[in-house]
Amino acid sequence: LQLGGNVDLINRPGQGLTVLLKLPLTLAIAPVLIVEAGGQRYALPQIVIAELVKAQPGTDTRIEILGGMPTLRMRDMLLPLVDLVTEFGLEACVVPATRLVVVCHAGASRFGMLIDAVHQSEETVVKPLPSKLKGVPHFSGATILGDGSVVLILEASTFAARLNVNTEEAAAEPGRGS
Repeated sequence: LQLGGNVDLINRPGQGLTVLLKLPLTLAIAPVLIVEAGGQRYALPQIVIAELVKAQPGTDTRIEILGGMPTLRMRDMLLPLVDLVTEFGLEACVVPATRLVVVCHAGASRFGMLIDAVHQSEETVVKPLPSKLKGVPHFSGATILGDGSVVLILEASTFAARLNVNTEEAAAEPGRGS
């Protein structure tokens, strides 16, 4: 099998044929939201998504630079942001006045991911990363979409951990980055 499992055939004359399919436990089905940044599509597990918002200058939901970091001001909250285009060294395809932000949570941490577009929501089969990519912290696996394209699954906890470190450093040194 292409999934890495086994097929066992048990033939009992006069009693019938039994077909046993054994699939590896490393495969799981997970609902994801397909997002785009810098012309690349990524899958974000729906379990980490709190909400999707549009950030616009001059509104209650806007992006500000605080302590040298992009931050989402929303409903009297400040959330650190990660821009996937910048994070992955991609070329910005669009520079809209309105930015889309996926508000995520990983454990007790809340943060936002700046994205260019939202595509669709899908139930996907999660495949483990090949051994050569296991050291890349931004991704937890990969999936193949209905159109045959391979999409990497974003690991929210990696972004949350990095943003928390930077936020703590900025709080410890208030004049830094200004």
